[in-house]
Amino acid sequence: MEIKGTIYKIGQTQAVSEKFSKREIVIKTDESTPYPQFISLIATQDKTAILDSYKDGDAVEVSFNLKGRLYNHPDKGEQFFNSLELWKINKQQQAPNFA
Repeated sequence: MEIKGTIYKIGQTQAVSEKFSKREIVIKTDESTPYPQFISLIATQDKTAILDSYKDGDAVEVSFNLKGRLYNHPDKGEQFFNSLELWKINKQQQAPNFA
């Protein structure tokens, strides 16, 4: 899956364990509408480093996988979790600012 938008925020890499790290990025889409969307994606493991060359405000196209999992909580029963896992990001041409 892909989305295009502007980077709103890039988080720091977090070491969850010795073998697992993650980094959040938020993409702002639908900027021409009164109701833009803020989509949070996660880069994991070696993909966290690909965000180093990007900054807030960059126009990008992001490729990601939609992942879902089931957790059987001892007290609450079945719970479901979804995540958007980034695997590729490309800079896009930005429209000139005439303001």
